[in-house]
Amino acid sequence: MAKIKEELYKFSAVLMVAGMPTVDGNIYPMHVLAKLVERFTLQPRIVIQEMNPVERKMKNIPLSEPWDKKIMAYVVSATIAKSALIINCECKNSREGKVLAGLIQSNGINSVDFFPVGYGLVGADGVISPDYRLSYVAFEPKRK
Repeated sequence: MAKIKEELYKFSAVLMVAGMPTVDGNIYPMHVLAKLVERFTLQPRIVIQEMNPVERKMKNIPLSEPWDKKIMAYVVSATIAKSALIINCECKNSREGKVLAGLIQSNGINSVDFFPVGYGLVGADGVISPDYRLSYVAFEPKRK
């Protein structure tokens, strides 16, 4: 008998809102969001993984770089609705992917904070410069 291919868990989430501070206080203008929508259509895909700074420090993995062994999902596309950048994602069919899928299915998408991790200059006012380069999307469970 042929093995039935397991359907990947898909979800959409707000990554950021133009002009509003992210969890780390940075402000992304609309033109940077538009550039990110374009980037999400290119290869390699942008990955999603838990931030986990303690484990990264122990394993010598910089916070600014994706950790290949800990990829949980991929951003497959993005859109801008009003001023929100909405990412459309697919969880990997792996232990890590199932952890993220389970977290969202059990607690809801609003229980998770997604945020960009990348490189770029930040002005004194906290605004990200147009040369911003996204490395990956991180997430943390929301603090209550």
